[in-house]
Amino acid sequence: MAAPNFLGISGFAVNSIQPKLHNIIYQRSALLGFINRKKGFRNFSGLAIQEPMVFKRQPSGAIARAGTVPAEYSDTEAAFVVNGKLYYANVPLLAFDGMRNDGPESALSLAEARLAEGNAALGEVLGASMYFTGLLISAIGSDYNAYSTTGGSAGPFQFLSPTVQDTNTNFVDGLSQWLDDGNQVTSVGGQARSSIGPAAGTVGGGNAFVNSLSGGGPVLLTTINQAIGKSSFTPQRVDAITMNWDVYMYLLNKIQPLTRFGSEDSEMAKLGYDAIKHAGTEYVADNLCPPGALFGFDSDLLHLWVTQRELGRFGFTGFKTDQTTVGDVLGQVVFFGNSSYPAPRVGFRIYNATA
Repeated sequence: MAAPNFLGISGFAVNSIQPKLHNIIYQRSALLGFINRKKGFRNFSGLAIQEPMVFKRQPSGAIARAGTVPAEYSDTEAAFVVNGKLYYANVPLLAFDGMRNDGPESALSLAEARLAEGNAALGEVLGASMYFTGLLISAIGSDYNAYSTTGGSAGPFQFLSPTVQDTNTNFVDGLSQWLDDGNQVTSVGGQARSSIGPAAGTVGGGNAFVNSLSGGGPVLLTTINQAIGKSSFTPQRVDAITMNWDVYMYLLNKIQPLTRFGSEDSEMAKLGYDAIKHAGTEYVADNLCPPGALFGFDSDLLHLWVTQRELGRFGFTGFKTDQTTVGDVLGQVVFFGNSSYPAPRVGFRIYNATA
């Protein structure tokens, strides 16, 4: 019997697709990990978010027998106020791709994969921008050298403008706003730092401890221990420090093995992050942390406010048809809220670490 003619067939086997995505470029946020672990998510509705605070003590003192009490009156309460910020991630679905990747031969759901990518992209932009100010302060971005010398964006900071090197005012009020000593960021949470605390450069009130390693230099344990001591107001103290991988490896080599405890003692390591515990503080590597910087904070005080409306809670708008194409659709994953850290003096920021 004559052999059949296969000249019109381009392949004798189908492409085998493994039903799992690999080489995922989106990075998880350690800050969001802390917030989730410490139940730092807060609901809000209305025009703004308020974090009440007591910025000075009541008039008080001691008097002698038959003495008189001075008639002093003083406002002691105020509030940090932040507005909701809107984030999105596009979820495109081309009709042509949908038809090609459908039916019994489909190994992956294209729509599910795109939605997962949208959530990951939104989480990455939110997690990375939580390190900046949300106030458009170019000096902050320059501190972290978030961009290459050619001005092109790098890594997770591709959403930032290379001309200002800090988030614009559409982004959340991040840690670089809260953890400043008043020299670069003169207001915090809508409050002038000079009105709720000591002079710029002095820890207290609305001022955090800030240390620039002049000209770039080694970050030592003594440097970090000093920062923790300056920012401790018992019972509130720094219990977490996030940093990028370079700084994490610098410190890993400087901590004595007998005082370094790895994944079995770090809660963040149980969530999949590289972390060590030293002197009661978790050192966590975060790909989204600006280069050369360390952020120390009390993880119980880090909050992420999320609208009570379902759409803004990482919700999905639904696919909307593009009228000028054949069946192409586009939707958005949405977040509406802001971040806050209502005790700036209980924290620190170190930058320019190079070794």
